[in-house]
Amino acid sequence: MADNGNNGHTCEECGKSYNKKWRLVEHLRSHTGECDFEGCIQAFKKSSQLRRHTCVHTNESPYKCKVEGCDRGFETSTRLRRHMKVHNKGYICSVPGCSEAFDKFSKLRTHICSHGKKPQVTH
Repeated sequence: MADNGNNGHTCEECGKSYNKKWRLVEHLRSHTGECDFEGCIQAFKKSSQLRRHTCVHTNESPYKCKVEGCDRGFETSTRLRRHMKVHNKGYICSVPGCSEAFDKFSKLRTHICSHGKKPQVTH
């Protein structure tokens, strides 16, 4: 942290200048990976990890499900992709009166057993 002589404070890491020392201190966290929320002691090696972690404090969910009627949001694209499997259920129970659907064949087979029937389904 350097004082550049004209009451400005310059980051030695990247050269950005700030008119207040506390702004520079806040900025330095972007290089150290420290979370700046009060009481949080988390630190991250990558700035992307720090940004994702910040969502925990702000309740942001930058990755939104686009399926009509679903209002779920997630902190990462990976979690959104995992969620999308909920909407992609290609294995439907053939027992009369049941409309359960599953994303995996093995789950359908287990479900059919819950009807007291022996699974006689094929892919």
